Amino acid sequence: MEKGERKKDRRVVRTQRAIRNALAQLLVEKDKEKISIKEIAERADVDRKTVYNYYSKVDDILVELENDWVEDFDEFTKRLENDRGAEYIAHFFPALTELIADDIELYTQLMRMGSQSRVISSLLAFLREKIRTAFARSYELESEKLNVAAEFVLAGLFWSYRAWFNSERKKPLQEFSQELAELVMGGLTAYFAE
Repeated sequence: MEKGERKKDRRVVRTQRAIRNALAQLLVEKDKEKISIKEIAERADVDRKTVYNYYSKVDDILVELENDWVEDFDEFTKRLENDRGAEYIAHFFPALTELIADDIELYTQLMRMGSQSRVISSLLAFLREKIRTAFARSYELESEKLNVAAEFVLAGLFWSYRAWFNSERKKPLQEFSQELAELVMGGLTAYFAE
């Protein structure tokens, strides 16, 4: 079942995904305030009425997108709740890769917007807290060190994934994620030694 409710019709899911992807593409090109439902419908290749069946305004699409992402990321991090230290990192990257691969086009568009995106900002805040919590469970660090470590990992992840999304993607996502996991766990010295 999808997110604890009855499963949605595949056509509905595809249509809503097309609408969200269209909005994400348009957000790369212009400010949210300058985007109309008509433009979203045209980009998604659906009628305006179809968009209005699901959303009354552009902000509704953005809010749903943000809520879905936070819910997906929350579900993904719950699977890792019992992991500690290296085990957490070892499981974090494959789970994150699976999550991204499930809707790679949408992530591509949103990553192109960068940290200015409201959705990305919400996700970064959510992940910051999850990483901080995982570190707190695994290591006895004073609060300031905990914050520095969480920020370091989060910034590295965000900018590394953003670079991958904006590249030609010659390296598969799984392989790229595995390298990031090794880098986070072993540091630069171990990474360069290979």
